[in-house]
Amino acid sequence: MKKLLAAVLSALLVVVMSMALVACVNNGENSGGNGGGSGTQQGGGNEGGGGSSSQLPAVDTTISDAALKVNLDGHKLYVTSIGQSAVYDTIVNLFTANVGLVSGTDFTENKVLRADEVAAGDTVVLATAASSKGMGAGSATDPATELQRARDFAAKDGVNLIVVQTNGTGGRGTSSDPYFEILCPKALVTLIVEGANSDNKFSEEWCKNTPLYLYKRASS
Repeated sequence: MKKLLAAVLSALLVVVMSMALVACVNNGENSGGNGGGSGTQQGGGNEGGGGSSSQLPAVDTTISDAALKVNLDGHKLYVTSIGQSAVYDTIVNLFTANVGLVSGTDFTENKVLRADEVAAGDTVVLATAASSKGMGAGSATDPATELQRARDFAAKDGVNLIVVQTNGTGGRGTSSDPYFEILCPKALVTLIVEGANSDNKFSEEWCKNTPLYLYKRASS
């Protein structure tokens, strides 16, 4: 697939902002990711309103950091869940219905993808937040397994990790926070709703040395 990772991310950012989100710039230095480089990451842009995905707001979603300009051609793009929350379904839907990617062709969706199934140079979007329902009785995983999967991805050399959290404070807490603590320092970029950073854990601790994009919900 002859697409730059930056282009895919830019499209994702536009779609996310069309869902009543407003971009807010936050810089991160020394770009992370097990395959990343260095430099100052800038993202965000001008205020965008709500509306449907067919009427996208006029925003600047340029991702200029050379470390994010990863050519996906010849490498695979994955979407997986860490914590088995509905964030996973949101991201898969954005990729297919809004960004126009084809599951199984342009990217692989797998809720329980393992780090040992991913090769160096590949990119993994980690939809991150814990769900007791998603890890409940009858599910294919449990909290201990999810935590180990997070550790395994963080330890995987040469893989581009993108951490995404779309449910704000609802995706924080004692169950979810260990995932971010493990993954964010190794991420190529982290994308979260601003409310999730109310205690500055992302900006001052977990992502202090890696690129972080913050969003705040538009006024209703």
